Amino acid sequence: MGDEHQTLYASWSTELFGKFALGSWYQPIPMWGVSSLEQGWEIVERAGAPNGGLVLDTLHFVRSESKLETLAKIPGSAIHCVQICDGIHPLKSGVNEQEQ
Repeated sequence: MGDEHQTLYASWSTELFGKFALGSWYQPIPMWGVSSLEQGWEIVERAGAPNGGLVLDTLHFVRSESKLETLAKIPGSAIHCVQICDGIHPLKSGVNEQEQ
């Protein structure tokens, strides 16, 4: 699904959920077509709905090599929740946990 289809879906879901006073929270997951936090935020911004936002998953943030600068630009009110690592992330060759 391309960005414009994702934006249409985000717009549709936020409009529908808004009728029931619910939010629509978009989680960037690289293996499911939203390759980074940057891309996810662009989609949410283009949808332009006040009840839309993001779920920030630390594992996908790292896997997608998203940037802290992008995270700093996103208003806290647009982040519904933060998910702290729900899976394993293999370290790059030559890196160990003590050096991180």
